[in-house]
Amino acid sequence: MTPLIKKKNLFVTIVSYVFHPLIMPTLGVLIIFNSGSMLSLINPGAQLYVLSLVFAFTFALPALILPVFYYLHLTGNFQASERNERIFPIAITAVAYYFAYSFLKEQQLLVIVALFILTTDVVLIILLLVNFFWKISLHMTGIGGICGLSLFLALQVSSINAWFFILALVVAGVIAHARLKLQEHTPGQLVAGFLLGATSVFAMFVLALHAAK
Repeated sequence: MTPLIKKKNLFVTIVSYVFHPLIMPTLGVLIIFNSGSMLSLINPGAQLYVLSLVFAFTFALPALILPVFYYLHLTGNFQASERNERIFPIAITAVAYYFAYSFLKEQQLLVIVALFILTTDVVLIILLLVNFFWKISLHMTGIGGICGLSLFLALQVSSINAWFFILALVVAGVIAHARLKLQEHTPGQLVAGFLLGATSVFAMFVLALHAAK
């Protein structure tokens, strides 16, 4: 019997699942709460509540849909690796992200968190459009967004976020290696995904900052 995961691919497969694109919004919110901003002063219980809500809408709900698509034979695996398999999962995920944003935008103290979720939703819509023509890397787009967020926070909030930025760059390198090793993407698809995530998040926060002045 052929094993589901070959031993030589075990590490890179684990990396692909641990740093799945769906977990990135939750990681981003966690970084925001530990960025040294005013949100860092929010009651830990309230932070946990927001994290739980973001996790539920941006990870748990979309992740539950993937097995359904798999068992309906709409995708070949739980990660929807093929370009034509990713259309409906991305679209449904974008809807779930919008619901999360709709709730968060009503809370004045959570404007930064809401902006981050809105940006990730916009990026998902861009990914959906690009996906009709090209298989861009969702993994690299996700970690690129974390890099863009942490870089903005390092420049505008506190230098402590530079460590988040450096760590995110290291993780991006590991993810890129994993996706290449698994032959899921070309180098161009990885670079394009990273640049899309990083520039979109950074640009959106810069624009929001200038609009607030």
